[in-house]
Amino acid sequence: MALSDKANSQYLPLQNYNTIDGFPNNAVTAITQDEKGYLWIGTQAGLSRFDGFQFTTYNTSHGLAGNIVVEIQIDREGGFWVGTDQGLSHFDGDSIQTYRYENRVTENTLWDIHAEKTGDVWMATNGAGILHRSPEGNFNLLRAEGDDDVNTIFSVIKLSDGRLLAGGRGGLFVKSGNELQKLHSEELPNAIVTEIFEDSHGRIWLGYQRRSIHRIEGGRIEELAHIPFESARSMIEDDRGTIWIGGDGDGLLAVHPNDEFEIYTSENGLLGNEIGALHQDSDGSIWIGQLYQGLERLSNRGILHYRFGTGDASFINSIFQAQNDDIWISTMNGVVQLSGTEHIRHAE
Repeated sequence: MALSDKANSQYLPLQNYNTIDGFPNNAVTAITQDEKGYLWIGTQAGLSRFDGFQFTTYNTSHGLAGNIVVEIQIDREGGFWVGTDQGLSHFDGDSIQTYRYENRVTENTLWDIHAEKTGDVWMATNGAGILHRSPEGNFNLLRAEGDDDVNTIFSVIKLSDGRLLAGGRGGLFVKSGNELQKLHSEELPNAIVTEIFEDSHGRIWLGYQRRSIHRIEGGRIEELAHIPFESARSMIEDDRGTIWIGGDGDGLLAVHPNDEFEIYTSENGLLGNEIGALHQDSDGSIWIGQLYQGLERLSNRGILHYRFGTGDASFINSIFQAQNDDIWISTMNGVVQLSGTEHIRHAE
């Protein structure tokens, strides 16, 4: 059984939060967790804090730049930066301070932000390229050659090697001085880049609109054409090295360290297949922000339940794993062999 087939038959242990009183909006666009354990959720109706029981929401009436939150990133002092459709805000836990660049719509309509520990904040704008805010509070623009459409940027990231990458309608760009220079390669599609992510091994994952996922490792570019997944919108890496990718209509993709993959959709229990945000919390659970259906949590990657048949193995005494990875289970009704975690038979 292929992993993709297995996923299609597995119902995920998900918890749904969109019906809890105080949940602001079912369009979830960003998720992060602060050092106190609070979960912060960006929606199209403001920024919401979840303490495990209830939601507290902050919006423009509290000083937020805009109610459509696109990204949340923790800063070096323990507060966090919030990118919105009307500018950048900083929240220190007590008060919100908002920053705008010359009050022009193009520069202040943000699609993504990347905050460094140095205090630099890089913002992907809707037609003005990359807007940079220095630790001293100064702003400057980095544009690519071309019109506002080319300079519509959806994802921005500072890599571990110091390069700044940006992706958007014009493709993939790298910061060169005070400009954005397009990266040309025959192995990269000439298409809209919707997401850029760097994993713990330094590999760069590229999500395209209506194209397969690409991965750059060293100088080699690989198209993951074997994975039937398009229009990636959000990416994270969990503590096991699995890359989780949320799709714009494709559901949820898990690419494991051995490159085997699983795809989960509404048929597996997801609220919907259009995922705008992903986050792994300190307990190991994966939080999934749906673009239209709200918030849900995948607890500890789930629990697989095995049934051995009517009247079988009602009392388990011990469990042993053999060198070939078969699981042997001693029960009050005899010994059961679990082979390859897919086939169950009684030992003769």
